[in-house]
Amino acid sequence: MKTEHGSPKQMKGAFFAVIIISGLLTAAVNFLILFIFRSGSVSLGEMALRIEIPGLCYILLYVFLLGRNAGAFKSSLFNGSEYTGALKKLGSVPIKVIIFGIFLELVFLALVFFHGEKTGIQANIKTPLFVGTFAAGILISTFVYVLSDSMVSKTLISCNLTMYPRGLREQRQGLKFLIIPLAVALICILFVFSVVLLAIVNAGGVIGDVSGRAWITVLIIMTVFFIVIVLLASVLKKNLSVLFNLLGFNSPPLGAVRTGG
Repeated sequence: MKTEHGSPKQMKGAFFAVIIISGLLTAAVNFLILFIFRSGSVSLGEMALRIEIPGLCYILLYVFLLGRNAGAFKSSLFNGSEYTGALKKLGSVPIKVIIFGIFLELVFLALVFFHGEKTGIQANIKTPLFVGTFAAGILISTFVYVLSDSMVSKTLISCNLTMYPRGLREQRQGLKFLIIPLAVALICILFVFSVVLLAIVNAGGVIGDVSGRAWITVLIIMTVFFIVIVLLASVLKKNLSVLFNLLGFNSPPLGAVRTGG
């Protein structure tokens, strides 16, 4: 089954390719950031050698955990009695990708920064460097989320499905309008936090001299900002969910579902 949108088989291959490329890209970006801000006492070769094993483990785990979701891109899944289950499995691919991507990035950075001195990470910029590198990882995971969501939509269209259950449609579309604003807000907060602290160090300041009261004030402001974004995104999700629910009001019952061939 093939249309201008690409067959499920093509989407499966494209998805797996995106996972491999994004895994390599994330590892490369992490290494590049750490290399730029590394201590002068650690050479490029030494740094690469010390990050090599955790880096390879990260890439292999990333491709394995995220790549196995490629099995959801199968047109045959929509021809059986498990139609709704197949839609749920395919629709959950983007959210799984971003969650596992961020989790693996966090674990990888924790391992690397735990042995910071051996990998050339300067102690005085350890915190902002960790936060900035983590923000870059979230950005890539969000980009993969967007790409995989597009592939899911193309797969559904290429299969010529005549009906998408109202509850699943409402959940799938509404979730997108919640995840993207929250991810972008989190990336911005972490990135600005990292850049400001690095600027302080670059200007000759010492992060350790910042008082506890100042840290608390900054954390409160960032937390309030993020909570406001969460509330706004939640309202947007709710409003759009109602809209998609109304649009699907006249959809045929599940028993009337057919797939074009």
